[in-house]
Amino acid sequence: MDFQFPRLGPQRLWRERRPAPNRVPGKEPDVQNLKKKALFGGSNWLVFLSCAIFCVVLSYHLRVFDNGFSNSDEPSHFVNSYFIAEYLSRAAFSHPMGFARDFYIAYPKLSIGHWPPLYYGLVGGLFLVLPALPETAVWINILVTALAACLTALLLRPHASPGWCLLTALLFLCLPTTVTGLNFFMLDQPLTVMVLLAALAWQRFARQPGYGAALLYGGIAAAAILIKGNGWLLGLFPLLHLGFTGRWRLLADPRSYAGAFFCLLLVVPWYALTAGVSADGFNYAPGLDYALLALGENLATLYENLGPIGLALGLLTLLRCWPGETRQDPRAGLVPTALAMVVAVLLLQSLVPVDITARYMMPAMPFALLLAVLGLLELRNLAALRPRVVAPGAVQAVAALLILAPGLWHIATARPQSDLRMADAAAMVVDTQQPQVVIIDGSPAGEGAFIAEALVRSRGMNLHVVRSSKLFSSSNFMGSDYQVLLRTPVEIAGVLEALGVGLIVLERREGGNIFAHSDLLEEYLLTPGSGYTKMATLAHRWRPGSTHVYASERQRQANLQEVRRINLPDKGDFL
Repeated sequence: MDFQFPRLGPQRLWRERRPAPNRVPGKEPDVQNLKKKALFGGSNWLVFLSCAIFCVVLSYHLRVFDNGFSNSDEPSHFVNSYFIAEYLSRAAFSHPMGFARDFYIAYPKLSIGHWPPLYYGLVGGLFLVLPALPETAVWINILVTALAACLTALLLRPHASPGWCLLTALLFLCLPTTVTGLNFFMLDQPLTVMVLLAALAWQRFARQPGYGAALLYGGIAAAAILIKGNGWLLGLFPLLHLGFTGRWRLLADPRSYAGAFFCLLLVVPWYALTAGVSADGFNYAPGLDYALLALGENLATLYENLGPIGLALGLLTLLRCWPGETRQDPRAGLVPTALAMVVAVLLLQSLVPVDITARYMMPAMPFALLLAVLGLLELRNLAALRPRVVAPGAVQAVAALLILAPGLWHIATARPQSDLRMADAAAMVVDTQQPQVVIIDGSPAGEGAFIAEALVRSRGMNLHVVRSSKLFSSSNFMGSDYQVLLRTPVEIAGVLEALGVGLIVLERREGGNIFAHSDLLEEYLLTPGSGYTKMATLAHRWRPGSTHVYASERQRQANLQEVRRINLPDKGDFL
């Protein structure tokens, strides 16, 4: 490959000690044939099928199919996808903002704008031919995760046998971050897929610069950014790769900028339109304090996933395989690519003060794992330098198990996510042909889970859901700046009467309510003469807690104009 690296002293020493590769004169490998096999060989389908089966088995072990949504972001991603499917099937060619307003009034969890729309468009398109249910979202999440594992193996394919590639894919699926990701319908999994595709595209451009390869990378980068804002890491990655490979002359090549311009052309209009909305999701203030805190936490996430052995093997890879013996060494492309992507993720997540959470590091995990696996492969060459006391294969097997240990421990000790029983609650409250106003009170996850479950059961938007967090209190998108708006049960009664609330759903967890307004609402409902009767108490699964359903003792007229006033004021001009 056409790479030039600076000569470094320690790396030269390591390189001289490595045994020369066994090559037979006149029997050089057919590079083009190897590329075709790597990209189109049947082993790739076997890897994907194996990964999909493994993900399904693991999901059943974690009871993912039984628990519904239990994270505050999951219902938003589902509702956004469902909205696009509804728009395409019922209101295509009409003004989308008008349809979005009506949709949000009924189901106030629509949040396109806070997140980009591309993945919702893809999933919404699938919802046109598949059942638009949370269970379908779980299956989509499984297949996307399996695809990420398969692409990780594909990156390794030019450097290892199919068996090693399959092992690498399974190692990726056992990483704690990946296992946790199977529990939640999030954007991190599809973003990881796009980052892996971008790495493949950039390697193609670095190997043979051209406008076609540049535009391919730019298109993939744009898709990543339009799936989730974290995709901007693909703007940092090429610069880091050029620095690690010493190919700065590409900065003077106009082909290097074709992809960047193409990417910006696709993403800038959307981000210019939604900048104010998406900025609401920042939880921290930028600065050195945040950067140091985030960097430490993100490095800890890498350690928790790969363990000390995995990180040590990654370091061995950098010492032994980079910059490589010759410019034709294929690892001279993969190793800098993997390192540049890991550093790009660390930089973005440590500089942009969105939040500090382990799943944001998921795009870095395949590349950190690839460095560790290359170190595993290099153990055989390292063992050849010394008398064989232990077989190299046995050393590799032990090291692979040690890399696998954090994931196996996580799988063995993981508990199923909480089932808030919102599917059962929604089934109880949608049994009406008349417009009905329902209040959902609880955590952000509970509110969202109920809205998503009510959405798939209520056709024609007869059900209008009001979040108590927006009715009885005020806060920003992330829930900070919280203030209670009502103070007494009498004020609660007046609001319920004005809205014409027919049903109230309460999510209650062990240890007390999260919000003060929840205590106030519950106090009113338990007061004799409140006008509401408890229909059911649904015990949560896999954790203490319960969901309660209250119904009005008399018929109430739904005040949809007041519902509109409550649900829309903080959406601004975007809706």
